[in-house]
Amino acid sequence: MLNALRTLGEKAATTGALVTALGRHAIRQGRPPSYRNRPPLRIAIDLSPAMLPAPSGLGRYITLLAGALIAEDTGNDYTLLLAKSGACPITTGRARARRLRFPVTILERLAGPPRIEVATGPIDLFHCQLGFTPPFIYGPLVVTIHDILPLLRPEAFRGDFPALLRAHATTLAKAATLVITGSHSAAREITRVLPVSDDRVRVIPHAPDPRFQEACPPEKRAAMRAALRLAGPYVLALGTVSLHKNHARLVRGFAAIAREVPHTLVIAGRPDTGWDEVTRAIQETGLSNRVCLLGFTPDEHLPALVAEADLLAQPSLYEGFGLPVLDAMAAGIPVACSNASAIPEVAGAAAEYFDPQDLCSIADALRLVLTDADRHEALRHAGRAHAAGFTWEKTARLTAKVYVEAALLHRN
Repeated sequence: MLNALRTLGEKAATTGALVTALGRHAIRQGRPPSYRNRPPLRIAIDLSPAMLPAPSGLGRYITLLAGALIAEDTGNDYTLLLAKSGACPITTGRARARRLRFPVTILERLAGPPRIEVATGPIDLFHCQLGFTPPFIYGPLVVTIHDILPLLRPEAFRGDFPALLRAHATTLAKAATLVITGSHSAAREITRVLPVSDDRVRVIPHAPDPRFQEACPPEKRAAMRAALRLAGPYVLALGTVSLHKNHARLVRGFAAIAREVPHTLVIAGRPDTGWDEVTRAIQETGLSNRVCLLGFTPDEHLPALVAEADLLAQPSLYEGFGLPVLDAMAAGIPVACSNASAIPEVAGAAAEYFDPQDLCSIADALRLVLTDADRHEALRHAGRAHAAGFTWEKTARLTAKVYVEAALLHRN
């Protein structure tokens, strides 16, 4: 089915009016395509990742992006492709919402694989993410690839998932007109491992969830603490408990300073490949009463959970972006984080860095931020100012430009 994502060489009939002579000239000269004198693009976005029972970062990304595109990009028309069941996670506004229901009628099945337009209506471009691609896409295709960690470290994942993802990612990379990713670090890995050239990748940073930028009222903070049974000050680590998230080393680094601070270490994320290592680290350090494993945390509690933390720790060995860093900064929470992969690119000069493989380095960073009031306050202010430079409105505007560029490139 993945091989049917796009028939190479086929041109979508609906794109015939997209390119003007000016647009063709601009591409030949290497300049950005013209945004004037063209009909609106009919863009379909796959919103199904946001409709899973426990949406991941992919669902959150596409929800915030789609909402911002509908609000900001009034020059194009949007269709949101929804899962077969479940409520649409955003207010659609002027956008259309369509359900993905295949197969269709008997006559359509006899005629061949149904096009995506059966669900969306006529479109000029489709945008999806790696791992959530409906079949039978023809015409311009924009794909967001956040990271390719399972291809870089397959031993950190269960079963044949890395092999399946490699086949899927290879097909998508070949089919995509343009690829979007959130960091230059991720872009380098994508072009090194997948069959996509540098000139087909566009780096567009993500942004904090607006909920983290708003003041969290006392009643929500109290409700969160009661629901999650949290008392006293704590250091927070957010993210699926996978091996690459490096939570076990964080536990051991925290153990080195546990007697110096009153804090609990709170790890919020669903259990995954790193869970056994984390529980072993807790047992070996004797910190069962100082480390709280929350498991999956309901989305409704996340803003208060972040707002109540004294420090966000991000110890990952690899991130395609590292959104919890920006979310914490937006909320005015100091960040101590790994100096690996994309994280320095995202956090800039507004975080306390450590070597994620060095326990002493982790402990020193935690100790400094938790015990030095001046450093704590400086990071709080620097982080908030830094996060203010990332907005979903900006991300949406840059993404809309990629849509126009992809449509023009495909036509030419």
